[in-house]
Amino acid sequence: MYRLMLLVVSAAIAATTSMAQVIRNSDNLPPSDSSYVGQFHARYASGLVQLSNPIHDMFTNSSPPPGPGGTTTHSFGSRVSADVSISGGTPARLTANADCTVIVRWLDQIGNLRIFDTEMIQLDISGGDLPAGVMIRESPTLPSTGRTTIEDIGGGMYRIDSFFDIFTELTLSGGQSWFPTESGAGRVTLVPEPASLSALALGLIALARRRRR
Repeated sequence: MYRLMLLVVSAAIAATTSMAQVIRNSDNLPPSDSSYVGQFHARYASGLVQLSNPIHDMFTNSSPPPGPGGTTTHSFGSRVSADVSISGGTPARLTANADCTVIVRWLDQIGNLRIFDTEMIQLDISGGDLPAGVMIRESPTLPSTGRTTIEDIGGGMYRIDSFFDIFTELTLSGGQSWFPTESGAGRVTLVPEPASLSALALGLIALARRRRR
């Protein structure tokens, strides 16, 4: 049953990623009631630890993007959940706290569409369900860059698209030594609020149960 749930989460993430944009009544970043989700599979320490299907959400703060030629820094608390397996064991869905800092740089404007270069300069994941001594961070040596577009669609509403390609590292020793991901950068994409993902996942679980009867 647990493997079925993992498959359902993966399917829900894939389906939600295909809708990779949100519409909000504010252009603040990161958008409230939204998530960044990824479909990548990351390996650390020669595959000793593996992570997949991450969801980054529950942002505690958002702020306006920069104006023409400007740069802003956005810092906020958040939550990350992912399927994690250790030493080849069965993956478990774990949730942890995440402190994040993102730099947003004005790039261009085409009509009502504003374009920004972004870079995640901090992502510190710890606590929660993670085993003692296990933490994940954004790489301090490799840039985790992205792109965000904000389109004014009228009526005080904005269509926002965003992604990041994130390099991560993992420690099993509380930060004494770090293992960089062996899978390269993992892409996370902005999608609608977590409630949409949860509702879709529950629907897929119910459908799977009916088919098994």
